[in-house]
Amino acid sequence: MEYSSEQWNALVVVAIAGVLAIIPGLDREKRQRPAGLRTHMLVCMSCALLTIMSRIIYGSDSEARMTANLLTGIGFLGAGVVLQRKTSVHGLTTAASIWMVAIVGIVIGYELYILAIGSTLLFAFVLSVIPRLESGKNGHTVKHAVADKHDRHEEAPDPKVFF
Repeated sequence: MEYSSEQWNALVVVAIAGVLAIIPGLDREKRQRPAGLRTHMLVCMSCALLTIMSRIIYGSDSEARMTANLLTGIGFLGAGVVLQRKTSVHGLTTAASIWMVAIVGIVIGYELYILAIGSTLLFAFVLSVIPRLESGKNGHTVKHAVADKHDRHEEAPDPKVFF
């Protein structure tokens, strides 16, 4: 079974995924989040690798199944970084970042490079510019109505009641 040129091409695709994942990974690393540079690079690279590998070995019939299974698995990984405390939830942006970097990896695996690069730039914009827009005076984050309610020392609803 000789696919050496396909395998070299696949390796380049995985490397491109790793390079693009540096952008969101550095942002998460700089903010000292649980999933940083290495996590983002590994997620993106593994999604690209599995996507392109399934195309090489199984053909185009397997692409939709592989994508669906990757996204299911990444959902569990993202859920692992979400922490719920009594009055707040932490890690949602990191979980969404892991989800997005996985999708970018899948897009790279399909060799849709313009879409992958453009999405990564938009991704970087959301991670770096939007937090500045969310900040109020003196760099403090704008409080939302729910946070104000908890600041008055009212009891937060028990999330277990809804599940």
